[in-house]
Amino acid sequence: SHVVPVEQVTAHLGKFDLNTQHESHSKSSAISEIFIHPDWKPSDLVSFDADIAVVVLGEEVEFTPYIRPVCLPPVSFNEVSGSGKVVGWGQSNISIEFFGSYESVPMQLEIPAVNASHCYTRFHELGSASSNRMFCAGYDSEGRSVCHGDSGSGYYAINSLASPVYVAKGIVSAAQTDNLGNCNVNQFSLFTNVGWFVDWINDKMKETERIKWKEVK
Repeated sequence: SHVVPVEQVTAHLGKFDLNTQHESHSKSSAISEIFIHPDWKPSDLVSFDADIAVVVLGEEVEFTPYIRPVCLPPVSFNEVSGSGKVVGWGQSNISIEFFGSYESVPMQLEIPAVNASHCYTRFHELGSASSNRMFCAGYDSEGRSVCHGDSGSGYYAINSLASPVYVAKGIVSAAQTDNLGNCNVNQFSLFTNVGWFVDWINDKMKETERIKWKEVK
């Protein structure tokens, strides 16, 4: 495994249809820095602990009806509970023969967080790949799951306060495949628990003056 140079990475804000090259409401931005969490072990094919990075854009973001921020959760070392929505361009067809044939527009799936004890008892292999800074979510018998191409997508929950906002409680990290490499849609998946890393994220944001803060109206 290797780190991709920032010059080879571009962020596409407000992107919706991957088959449309120039969408009027989307904006591209170069990347100035990528901070990978120091505990992440790219050579470790077993554990997915600390599967998180902070990407710093090369220019200020202007919010629009199509480009909106998502909130960080409070610092929390507890298990994630309730349910959340995952949105991504990953495969909806589970067969490996269709690998590379992703969705052109994002799909949305609402899935429940699963108690760690139940998750790792039900699927021992997930327990060996996880850590206390991750959580399980999904279904084990409904044929619905994240799939190839969804890694890095957020697990969003709605804050139920007077003014509801989306909170990024998790990040899609890993899921089981069968012996043929197909997505196993009848197993839970692993997510990075963002609450564990809020302090680290804030520290990285403070390290760069290129991040511009502006009030969200």
